[in-house]
Amino acid sequence: MPNPLDLTQALSRQPNLTGPGAPPSQIGRYQVISTLGSGNMGAVYLALDPLIGRTVAIKVIPRDRYSQQSEQFESCFRREVQAIGQLMHPNIVTIHDAELTDTTAYFAMEYIKGETLREILDGGIKLPLDHVRNIIGQVAEGLQHAHQHNIVHRDIKPANIIVAPNGTAKIMDFGIALSPSTDLVAESVQVGTPRYMSPEQFLNRPPDNRVDIYALGAVLYELLTGVPPFDAESLQSLRDKILHQEPVPPSRLNLHLNDSYDRIVARALSKEPEARYQDIRELAMDVMRASKPGLTWSKAQYDLETISVRHLLSRLLKSVWLFKGFRMDEMVECLLHTEKTVAFPDQEIIREGSPGEFVYILVAGRVAVIKETPGSAGQVLATLEPGQSFGEMSLVENSPCSASVRALEECTLLRISQADFWKMPGVSAKLYKNIAGLLSSRLRHSNELLSMVMKDEE
Repeated sequence: MPNPLDLTQALSRQPNLTGPGAPPSQIGRYQVISTLGSGNMGAVYLALDPLIGRTVAIKVIPRDRYSQQSEQFESCFRREVQAIGQLMHPNIVTIHDAELTDTTAYFAMEYIKGETLREILDGGIKLPLDHVRNIIGQVAEGLQHAHQHNIVHRDIKPANIIVAPNGTAKIMDFGIALSPSTDLVAESVQVGTPRYMSPEQFLNRPPDNRVDIYALGAVLYELLTGVPPFDAESLQSLRDKILHQEPVPPSRLNLHLNDSYDRIVARALSKEPEARYQDIRELAMDVMRASKPGLTWSKAQYDLETISVRHLLSRLLKSVWLFKGFRMDEMVECLLHTEKTVAFPDQEIIREGSPGEFVYILVAGRVAVIKETPGSAGQVLATLEPGQSFGEMSLVENSPCSASVRALEECTLLRISQADFWKMPGVSAKLYKNIAGLLSSRLRHSNELLSMVMKDEE
C-alpha cells in the first residue's frame, strides 16, 4: 500500500503559545487569530476564513525547509493533497484547503476544541476502560476509512489523536508534515514519534496498513498502563528494544486488567507484520470484547427458618416474572439450583458473543443491555430493574449471547444453568412456559415499537 505521508514531531495544541517570532497577521485569505503550537516542521495557527466566517486551524510548513528539493516537495505536496482530500470521515480531522506559495506550504483544516491523548496522559488522567475502548474504536474506524483509500497514516500516536468535549475522537496530521525523502525524515523525527513506530519502519521496509495497526496497539498500551510499551534515553536503544524485546504485559502494570488485554496488545505489537491483526477493525472488536475482571459465582444457600430469607423469597415470588404462578415450595426448589453473585458498577455480566448457558435473575440493582459496535461505546438497548431476567433466548436456542449486559450500580444476581434447568422435574415445565411467555411478550412489544416508527415515517 503506498504511503503518502511522512510525519514528525507532534505540535502542542495548547492555545496561545507563541512560536519563534510574532505570528503572521494573514496567511492566504485567512486572518490569523493566535498561535496554537509550533514544532520542527512548522507552526499551527488559529485563523478565520472571512469568506464563510469559519474558524480553522492552519498548519504552515516553510518552504526553506525543502529548498534543496523544491521540485520533489512540490510534486509530493500536490499528490498528497489530492489523496488527503478523499478522507471525509467523522473520526478524521477534515482538510478544507491547501496552498503552495513561493515561501510556504499550508493546510487549512477543521479546528477541534478538545485535548489530545498526549495532553490527557501528561495530565495524569487515567481514562476508564469504557472510554479507552470507545476511543480506540473510533480511531480504528477513521483508519479503516483511510486504509480503504490506500492511505497509511504512519504516525499514529497520542499527540495525533484529539478528543472533543462530546467524546468524539479524531485523527490529526494525515501527512500534513510532508517530507519528500527518507533523509529528511531521519533528520527531523523526534524521539516522541519513534516510540510508536513499527519494526519494519526502523528497518526501512515498505510500510502498509499494519504499521498503523502496530501504532494503535502502542497507543492502546499507553492508555491502559500510563506508559509506552518501549522507552529509552537514546534512539538507538529504543530501536533495539522495538526490534528485539517484548513489552511488559499490561496486566502487570494495571492490576484492574485481565489477560485478554495482554493477548490483544501482544498481537498488535508483533514484530512480524504477518503475525499482527491484518484488519484494524479486528483489533477494535477484540478491544470491545475484552472483559473486565470476572464475576465470582457461588452456590446459593438459603436458611428457610430465618425471617430475612422468608421475606426475600416472598418478594421474589411476587416480583420475578419467571416465578409467575409458582407455589412457594416450587420457587424454593428452583432457587436451590441457582448460583449468586454481586456485580459492581460498570462490571460486565454477559459479553456479547459468549455462550448462552444461563438464565439470569436481577434481585437488586440495575443493569444495561448493550449492543457492542466498533467506534462507539455501545448502544443501550434496555435498562433492567429488580425482578427482571435476561439470557432466556440464548439458553432456549442454545445460541451465543446477542448483547452484552453491564451493571449500572451494585447488583445482586442469581443464575440457573442450562444443565440445572432440567434437573427440576416438578418445576422445569412451568419455568419453560414462563420463559416462552416472556419472550412472546418482548416480541409483541418490539412489533408495537416498529409499527409506531413506521407510522411516524409515513
